[in-house]
Amino acid sequence: MKALSFRPVRGTMKVKVLGQDRRAHFDARNRQFSALYFDVFSCGYEPEFTTLIDALVPDDGILYDVGSNWGFFGIHLAARPGFNGSVHCFEP
Repeated sequence: MKALSFRPVRGTMKVKVLGQDRRAHFDARNRQFSALYFDVFSCGYEPEFTTLIDALVPDDGILYDVGSNWGFFGIHLAARPGFNGSVHCFEP
């Protein structure tokens, strides 16, 4: 699992918005609570869970993230090299 847990935490992904391709830049280090946690997320957000997603969701798989907040896990999977499945994120 440790070998699977290293991945860059910043990047660019192509997304389709109203039928047009656009680029979305992201920094997946969760700095929302940086005043409280400082650099605890310097290696990414919840690396154990993202490693589990990488191990269990195949390249053609589907992820349903219910309660996705800002969508970190969906972005993580959609940005995985070779992933061509579907990601569905819901935040009430």
